[in-house]
Amino acid sequence: MRDVGVEACKTRLMNELRFVAKDYRHYPKVIAASERLNAGNAQLKWYAEGKAERVGADRELGFVVLHRCSSDFYFLLLSTWRGSNELWETIFYKENSAMPGFAEFKFDSRHRGTFCVWELGAVGHEQKVWARFLSSERTLQDEEHYLSDTFAGRV
Repeated sequence: MRDVGVEACKTRLMNELRFVAKDYRHYPKVIAASERLNAGNAQLKWYAEGKAERVGADRELGFVVLHRCSSDFYFLLLSTWRGSNELWETIFYKENSAMPGFAEFKFDSRHRGTFCVWELGAVGHEQKVWARFLSSERTLQDEEHYLSDTFAGRV
């Protein structure tokens, strides 16, 4: 015997809420690690080409993902490790070539998106290497090992 309530809920999710557009077709992208970004006292891994002038990190370790959303719009996702095991994020954007640099992206709502399916390729790798760093003696050699371990590949 089928549970009509479950079927009705599934139908509602697919037809009314539309979390994924019916015409959306997922396609793979490639992440490439670039040179390390020395941003003042912060050491950040860079997962795209480009430069950031000020990112607001101080004596921290983390990574930056440059996400090209369209031909003329970019998100710059600054992620740093804080509180020993917490990943903190600040989002910057650049709307077009007339914009001189990146500006902080402000949110109007409390609940918001974080990482897209492609960005999670870098984030997943970073979680693993940060956990390895936390399990180490956390010497300068361990820190360098963390900073040198980057991800590149299809996501």
